[in-house]
Amino acid sequence: MSDRSFGEMLMEAILQERAFAVLAPDARVRQLTSGGLPRGTFWGEVARSFWLFKSFSMTMATTHLARTSINATPGKVASFAAMSTLLTVAGAMSIQARQIITGTDPRRMDDLRFWGAAYMQAGGAGIFGDFLQAGLDRNMKGLAITMAGPVFGLADDTARLAILDYRKIMDGQPSHYGAEVPRFIHGNLPGSNLWYSRLVTDRAIMDNVQALPDPGFRDSVARVENKARQEYGQRFWWRPGHEPDRAPDLGRR
Repeated sequence: MSDRSFGEMLMEAILQERAFAVLAPDARVRQLTSGGLPRGTFWGEVARSFWLFKSFSMTMATTHLARTSINATPGKVASFAAMSTLLTVAGAMSIQARQIITGTDPRRMDDLRFWGAAYMQAGGAGIFGDFLQAGLDRNMKGLAITMAGPVFGLADDTARLAILDYRKIMDGQPSHYGAEVPRFIHGNLPGSNLWYSRLVTDRAIMDNVQALPDPGFRDSVARVENKARQEYGQRFWWRPGHEPDRAPDLGRR
C-alpha cells in the first residue's frame, strides 16, 4: 500500500470519527429536513421552517443511534448506554441550571418525568420534554405550534396582536393587549434571553413594563406561581414583580 493510499484511509477514518464526536448535519439529515425541496420555493421554506432547530436531534439519531442499531453488538450497546447515561446527567444539570437562572428553585429529581425530560434534553429535544409534565412548552405554546417551528410561532404571536379575537378563537380566552404587547416585545427583543442577564432584565425592567398597561399582571403572576407549584413542586426564589427575598433552595431533591 502506498503512502498516499494509507494517508487517505487514515484521513477518512479521522473524518468519520469526528462526525460522531462533533455532531453536524450531513447529507442524510439535510435531505430529511429539506425534503429535497430547493431553497427559495414556498414548500422548501415551509419544510426548512418546520425543521428549524431540530437537525441536532436528527443528527444524533442518524449517527450514534444508527451505529448502535445497525449490526448491534454488546460492545456497541454498552457504549451507547454509557453515553446516554452521561448525557442524561448532563441534561439534568442543564434543566436545573435553567430553573435557577429563570428565578425558580430546582425541580424535584425523584420524578420519572424529570429524568424523561433530562433524556430528551440530552438528545437536543429539551423543549419537547416540557410536554412530559405540562401541556405547554417553556414559551407557553402548545405542541402544534412548537412542532411547526419558530417561524410559525412568530406568525401565531403576530396574529394574536393583529387579528381581533384571535386568542378567543384559538384558546377560548379574550385578548388582553395590555399583557400581550409587552410579552411579544420581550420575546422578540434582541438580547433578552442572554442567560447571564435574563433574570435581572426580566425582573428589573420587563416586569415593570408589563405591569403598567396590564391591570391583571398580579393575577397572571399568581397563576404562574401556582402552576409551578402544582406541576413541578417549585417555588420562585425571585418572584415576578418583586425583589429577591432569598437564595435558590439548592437542597431540593
